[in-house]
Amino acid sequence: MGTSKRMDERQTKRLTGQELHALFDELFPHGFAGADVLAEIAPEGWERSPLLACFHPSVEQLFEERVTIHRNLEGWRQLGRQREGKTAVELQHRTYARKRAPRVRTVAGRRGGGSH
Repeated sequence: MGTSKRMDERQTKRLTGQELHALFDELFPHGFAGADVLAEIAPEGWERSPLLACFHPSVEQLFEERVTIHRNLEGWRQLGRQREGKTAVELQHRTYARKRAPRVRTVAGRRGGGSH
């Protein structure tokens, strides 16, 4: 019951869409990517900001990520091959068992004199 009461309190304290727009207009008068925001998060310029790497990774970082992806894909491919190999063997056994079973029943039916 305590959790439900807290959830109700949160709902009543929420801002409406218009209130949110007014708040963001006050906080960011020139928009989210305005010059004032850029000056705040990257005072020495975007090119010298450590945040640049978040949006524009280096060539080295891109290379490392691609190599990791390719290694992971190769690992999955090898697992798939292993499974296919096991599956192929299992399928061969199942196929052999299916082909053989009717013959055994037919032969057994003939030997025993019963109809099948």
